[in-house]
Amino acid sequence: MLIYLFAEHYPNPYKPYFDTQFAHFLKMGHEILIFAGGQFTSVVHDDVRRFGLDERTAYLPTTLKTMPAFISSLLWRWFRAPWLSARRGYAVWDKRRLWRENLVRAARAILLPLQGPDVCIVHNLVTAAYFDFLKECYPHSRVCMYWHGGEVGGVSRVNHEPRIFRRFDVVFTNTLFSRQQAIGRGCDPAQLVILPVGFDLEHFVPQADRRYRHQGITRFISVGRLSEEKGLEYAIDALAMVLAQGVRNWCYVIVGKGPALESLRARTVQHQLSDYIVFAGQQDRKGVLDLLAQADVLILPSIETETSAETQACVVQEAMLMRVPVITTTVGGVPESISASMRQFAVPPKDVFAIAEMVRRMLVLPEEEFSRLGDEGRQFVMARYDIDAINRQLLEGICSKGVALQRS
Repeated sequence: MLIYLFAEHYPNPYKPYFDTQFAHFLKMGHEILIFAGGQFTSVVHDDVRRFGLDERTAYLPTTLKTMPAFISSLLWRWFRAPWLSARRGYAVWDKRRLWRENLVRAARAILLPLQGPDVCIVHNLVTAAYFDFLKECYPHSRVCMYWHGGEVGGVSRVNHEPRIFRRFDVVFTNTLFSRQQAIGRGCDPAQLVILPVGFDLEHFVPQADRRYRHQGITRFISVGRLSEEKGLEYAIDALAMVLAQGVRNWCYVIVGKGPALESLRARTVQHQLSDYIVFAGQQDRKGVLDLLAQADVLILPSIETETSAETQACVVQEAMLMRVPVITTTVGGVPESISASMRQFAVPPKDVFAIAEMVRRMLVLPEEEFSRLGDEGRQFVMARYDIDAINRQLLEGICSKGVALQRS
């Protein structure tokens, strides 16, 4: 099967599930091509190099400012297939849009391969807005979208969502919460199929004799983009409360980078926590897994913003696969995405006192309870989030317009 995959940015270390999904399609024997508007290469996960995913990625213009870099490619395509290029440009021209938008849309359509794929998979609404014309280019292909939730912090809200959703045969999403989000943004419920983001379970191998609270220190960790919706300032404030009560047998590692980094550093200094909090920067997958293997508790203090809320919180499943108990907020789809035994540690978003209380509970939790929680969390994820089963269901759902999957 020939599969075209579309993402706003690729490679993208903030979305390792792209690497997992794309690489697994190759393992299944499918041929893939990836299309993106840009890339983040500060950290590149090993699957990108191992499977040559970067070499399978082509970049397309996103704005008029990016167009000059594509002029030679557009001219080459025009001379190679003038009639098809003209038809595509005409087909995607939308009289409701400004000419500048239409010019970029036409360029994207012309630069796409002439050969139609069996399947197009578009990740997220922003990318779908860029490529809502795929049916015009590939009328005989199945076209689906994966809705992971709203726009991330700092990204403007996409308009005309109902019109965009209608351009796809199937819309996949990962939780009941995100399903309701999509419906609220204008998606027809009949289009939606719930299917979570999956993981390559071979990548997550915790130590068989894993021990917790090394040398009496409980090691907390948070991993992700350092931005408003992650709510990390509430975790820092909570730990400041714990320290103020004279409790010092802990440390906290914050992994990632983003627009909130400097304010989080300043908050750490303000609370005199510099001896307890380490900013580990952005890490590749091996670095994240190594840190999770050393950690005792993951903290996910996420909040909901105007455009963003956690839908699955993949880092929570990654932590549980490494037998790490989790403290989470009850935001979005997180309660659906953790084992029943972890829900006792879920707190309301922005509740500093509740986070501090859960930290104190973890500080006195017996090691055998850590081990039990770790085992239950790992079993929960392994039973529900195996990429092998999920990718097969995804393709079945696309090729049957969701009939092969249970409608939600």
